[in-house]
Amino acid sequence: MATQQDFNQPFEWRRDRAQALTVEASAAERRGMLGVAYQKLTDAHDLVVDCPRMHGLAHDELRRVNRKMGNYGELAGDWFLYFARPFGIFTVLAYALRRNLVDVDICRHR
Repeated sequence: MATQQDFNQPFEWRRDRAQALTVEASAAERRGMLGVAYQKLTDAHDLVVDCPRMHGLAHDELRRVNRKMGNYGELAGDWFLYFARPFGIFTVLAYALRRNLVDVDICRHR
C-alpha cells in the first residue's frame, strides 16, 4: 500500500515504481501467483491515483486479475470505471482522492 511518504515523492518516482510493480505483477500472474499479482497491482494503483490515465490503466490490469481470482465485487467496480472512463471518472477521482491532478502528458486522457 502506498504511504504518505510515497506520495511525497516526485510523480516520476511514483510512475516508475508503479510501472515496475506492474511488470512484477505480470510475471507473478504468468506463474499462477494471482494473490501476489493482485497485491502488486494494488500497490501500483495506489501510487498513481492522481494521474487519470495511469489510474485507468491500473484498473485495466486489476480487472483481468480480479476476473481470474473470482473477485466479482471488485470486478464490478473495475467494469463500472471502464464504462465511466469517457465521462472523466478518473479525473474526478484524482481530485477526490488526492485533491491533486498531475498535469503531465502521460496522465492525460487518450
